[in-house]
Amino acid sequence: MLVLVCWTVPGLVATAQDTAGVDAGAWSMAGKFFMRQFGNDVYRADRQNWDIVQDAHGLMYFGNNHGVLEYDGIEWALIPIANNSVVRSL
Repeated sequence: MLVLVCWTVPGLVATAQDTAGVDAGAWSMAGKFFMRQFGNDVYRADRQNWDIVQDAHGLMYFGNNHGVLEYDGIEWALIPIANNSVVRSL
């Protein structure tokens, strides 16, 4: 099982006088953690994940026993490694 823990921030910074038109739901979640669990049946790879990194575009990469998993927030993709090595660091 893979667990993602993220820190939420509002989509825009505003003062108390400047909050007209800002999504109230975004502000109510500002600064709070949210967590989502994914079973390996969802991301279709081994259950053991070793390392996690995020690139400048927000894509998440996971070192896995079956290769590198890429997650864009919607879909998972498995990037196989040429010699089927376990990816323990990214």
